[in-house]
Amino acid sequence: IVVIVEEIWVTGYTPKVKKELIIYTDGASRGNPGPGGWGAVILVDGFVMEIAGSQNPATNNQMELQAVLAVLSDSASLAYKGQITVFSDSSYVVKGLNSWVWGWEKNGWITMQKKPVENKAIWERLLELLKHYGDKLVIKKISGHAGELYNERCDELAVESALGNQQKFFKGKLEDYKKFLEEIGTT
Repeated sequence: IVVIVEEIWVTGYTPKVKKELIIYTDGASRGNPGPGGWGAVILVDGFVMEIAGSQNPATNNQMELQAVLAVLSDSASLAYKGQITVFSDSSYVVKGLNSWVWGWEKNGWITMQKKPVENKAIWERLLELLKHYGDKLVIKKISGHAGELYNERCDELAVESALGNQQKFFKGKLEDYKKFLEEIGTT
């Protein structure tokens, strides 16, 4: 998917660069650990795609990480040449990817509290991706459960996946997304 984003209609977010892939992610678990799920909404050049997955057992943090990992490790994302912005409502994910992971690697995957890093295997894979993407990848914090449509939809995808419920996924033009969300009761 190598295309250009002009503007995102729901949030009013306007990319700072001409080529940008925008990704919203979320994770959930029913019990911690328990059945887990993750969801992502991917936006690029007037195109939207939803994806989701599940794992049992899983923790909420594992699912938050898995959502980011699933999108960034996809071949289309890996081939993408423009700016990539990932939005997550998880401080664990955002702080981890923007700061902690570099220190953990340097310290042999030991935390400042002298304990092994939890979810090390996922963090290691994410660190490889951070190195691959370099400066074209930005990870940003978004407030969870604050009415931001894409984040709310990611939460629905994650929760429904954790519950094992069958769900409808959208893949198509941004202009058709609002109608889809209204039909399924998201907006």
